[in-house]
Amino acid sequence: MLDFLHLILLGSFKQAAEFTKFKTSIRIEMGKFQEIIKAEIPTLVDFYATWCGPCRTMQPVLDQLKHEMGNEVRILKIDVDKNTEIADKFKIRGVPTFILFKSGEILWRQSGGMDINTLKSKIKSTI
Repeated sequence: MLDFLHLILLGSFKQAAEFTKFKTSIRIEMGKFQEIIKAEIPTLVDFYATWCGPCRTMQPVLDQLKHEMGNEVRILKIDVDKNTEIADKFKIRGVPTFILFKSGEILWRQSGGMDINTLKSKIKSTI
């Protein structure tokens, strides 16, 4: 069975949503996180919290983004309460916070919710 992280990286948000109905969010090791963000494929990291209303409203936006952009970008969700080491390293002070990585470098960062057109244009103009 795939875990939530793998489902997200494969772009299977519907399966991941089903997974989260039965499991809580997982903790990811810093080494695995570093490996993921060092990829040549741009990776959008959504730092979120399960208790955060705006974070929950972003899920359909991220689903649509993955549908529209396909393999142009990977999306990884990081629960800041379960992954404090990663959240601290990137000085996450508010959620949701989005960071776009490519080859380990930060290309773009923004906090707060946004609509699909804004998010997609920020990513496309950066990559």
